[in-house]
Amino acid sequence: MAKLDLLLVGAALGIALWSLFALAELRMDLSVSASHVSSIPVTIFRSQAPETSPVVVIAHGFAGSQQLMQPIAVTLARNGYIAVTFDFAGHGRNPLPLAGGLTDMAASTRLLLAEIGEVAQFAMTLAAPTAALRL
Repeated sequence: MAKLDLLLVGAALGIALWSLFALAELRMDLSVSASHVSSIPVTIFRSQAPETSPVVVIAHGFAGSQQLMQPIAVTLARNGYIAVTFDFAGHGRNPLPLAGGLTDMAASTRLLLAEIGEVAQFAMTLAAPTAALRL
C-alpha cells in the first residue's frame, strides 16, 4: 500500500506542476497589471495588440472575486481585447465592506452600481474612444 500511496502522491504533484506551467503559458504573451480605482482593486489584461483594442469590463457574481474571472479575461485578451477585472466591495481583495450587507439590498445595490460605474469610467480611458465598447 505504501508504494501505491507514493505513486498517487507523485502523480498528483506532477499534475499540479503541469497545470501551473500550462496556466503560466497562457499568460506569456499578455501584459497583466494590477491597479486601483479609488479603493477598488483592478487587474488589466492586454495582448501585445495595438492600443485600439476594445475594452471589456468583467464583473464577478455574488461571493465571487476577480480571480474567478481570470480565465475569461485571459481568453478575451488573447483575442485582442483589453479585459478589466475587479473586486466589488465585500469581495476578494476589496478592503471595503459591502454597504448594507444582506439586510439592506437598496444600499448594497447603490454601492455595487457605483463601483461598476467607476471601473467602467476607468476602463474607457484604456483604449482609443472609437475602440471602447459601449455599455
